[in-house]
Order: sequence, then C-alpha cells, then structure tokens
Amino acid sequence: MRHLQLAQVSIIKLPSHYDRDFFRGDSPP
Repeated sequence: MRHLQLAQVSIIKLPSHYDRDFFRGDSPP
C-alpha cells in the first residue's frame, strides 16, 4: 500500500514539472 501511494505522488509530481516546462517554452516571455 505504501509503495502505491509513493508511486502516485511521483506520477502526480512528474506531470506538474513537465507541464511547467511545456508552458514556459510554449508561452512567450
């Protein structure tokens, strides 16, 4: 159960970081 929760947090944190990078590159300064 603990392993599942950790994986879920990692998956949620990963997309967040990627989204920021994508938005930064897509959005003009």
